[in-house]
Amino acid sequence: MTDPHDPVAAQWEKLRGLSGPAKKTGDDLSASPVPLRQPFNPRRRGAKPKRMKTRYDGRMDRSYRDPGRFGDLVQREVRRNGWNRNFAVGTIRGNWEGIVGEDVARHTRVVMYKEKERQLHIECDSTAWATNLRLMQTFILQTIAKKIGGDVVAELRIYGPRPPNWRKGRYHVKGRGPRDTYG
Repeated sequence: MTDPHDPVAAQWEKLRGLSGPAKKTGDDLSASPVPLRQPFNPRRRGAKPKRMKTRYDGRMDRSYRDPGRFGDLVQREVRRNGWNRNFAVGTIRGNWEGIVGEDVARHTRVVMYKEKERQLHIECDSTAWATNLRLMQTFILQTIAKKIGGDVVAELRIYGPRPPNWRKGRYHVKGRGPRDTYG
């Protein structure tokens, strides 16, 4: 089929013969299969090169290095370090309005959490709101147990408003102070 006097065609046939027999497929334009390229990995200098997964464009596939979703990673670290209770208390502080409702949250705030006693300290705007919150205490504890977990808060300590401090300066004379209830 080729002209024996054509040097280019003869060279072409010679190269085709070196690559092995060509596979006959329907739309195959190449005469010989192209060997798959292996990406360079500098960590395996002395070892025999191993076939690594590549993407469709030839770049190395790094999906095995994917750490997953960020939220899953944070939860795994929280569990591993034993920060479950601390994050639960942070969730209570951040979602206080969702736990007790808008009206109550406007007049109350979470002041502190004592981990050993599992006490949540809450301060109210007035003594009336403190009394109302003491009546709602079991409902609030049930809601916290349902949303956050039962082993986080065992007791609520509810306080009224703090009176202003009249003690100013270095020197102070003991006495009864101002006579008002502030609440």
